[in-house]
Amino acid sequence: MVAAGLAACLVFSFGSIDPFTNFLISSAAAEPAPIDGGQLYNTYCTICHKTGLNAAPKYGSKPLWAKRIAQGRDTVYANSINGLRGMPPRGGFAHLTDEEVIAATDYMVRGSGGWVD
Repeated sequence: MVAAGLAACLVFSFGSIDPFTNFLISSAAAEPAPIDGGQLYNTYCTICHKTGLNAAPKYGSKPLWAKRIAQGRDTVYANSINGLRGMPPRGGFAHLTDEEVIAATDYMVRGSGGWVD
């Protein structure tokens, strides 16, 4: 009787019991992995931002990024997502989510003297 009560308590607190294995199944959803802006930059953005191809501001160049940074985050993010002049939307990688584009943009801006938070 005590064991049944303990099992019910565990199920209520942590999830359910698999009827085939009698193992506890967690009800907690897995945390999504954080987006790595540096990895995204190295995978997608270096094509243009390492060399300045198509007039892209080079990563690490404070003077080239200063005017863009001064426009504010919303404008910088919108330009990264929607494209601007020689840069196609999402840098030409349509499969990237807004969050991924923003993470890569944050990485480049921070590495070029921009926002620090």
